[in-house]
Amino acid sequence: MSPASLERSLPFSAFSTAGLCCSTGVAVCIICTVGWIAATAYNRRLLLTVKKLRLTWLLISTYDMLFIQLFFAQFLMHDFQYIGFVVLLAVIQSITGALGLSYKEAAREHVRTDLFQNINRSAVVTSQGVFDLTASWDKLQKSLKCCGVNNSSDWHYAQRWPLQEFVPDSCCNPAHFVDVNSMGNCGKIANSTILYQQGCFEVFADWLYHHVAVMNWISLTLLIVEVVANGPFP
Repeated sequence: MSPASLERSLPFSAFSTAGLCCSTGVAVCIICTVGWIAATAYNRRLLLTVKKLRLTWLLISTYDMLFIQLFFAQFLMHDFQYIGFVVLLAVIQSITGALGLSYKEAAREHVRTDLFQNINRSAVVTSQGVFDLTASWDKLQKSLKCCGVNNSSDWHYAQRWPLQEFVPDSCCNPAHFVDVNSMGNCGKIANSTILYQQGCFEVFADWLYHHVAVMNWISLTLLIVEVVANGPFP
């Protein structure tokens, strides 16, 4: 898949994760509250709805359809129908995990493409307003101790300094300076040894996939709990 087609098929940005994490956290709080109420009342059908809601955002559209069917059938549903819905949810959850693994490399290349596209942009306009990419890059490079996408040369001739081989000051490794005050305009010094040597793509991708792996294990655990907890029905 070419970078252009990949960009069209995966429109999200590597710099939009904060909003996704915040919205996911709010959703988890709401779902946990509803789940506690359902467990207290031992409402099997409400618990099924909670299980539907707490799955990953990749299944939201599919689960909306299931929720509508479940809403209209909840008063007429027999045990075998309930079991069927649970099995269906488990199957979709398994398929989603498999698709996530199969598209790992495509997502990885999208991250690389997205970083390259944003390295020469100082800001991006979103529905929430103007998003400062300069500050995001500085925070990313300081936090992960990296510079550029593949290496520091990715910053050379950037729009901030045309015709100059400069890098942001956030690329400078503090270990080569006496204090923070001496790091002013360090990105304009023609000495690559004072910069972080690793690019941000590899370390950012490793950080990202570490968290994805954690979520995969959590998803697998919840899938096992679903199957065990919904085994024989009274």
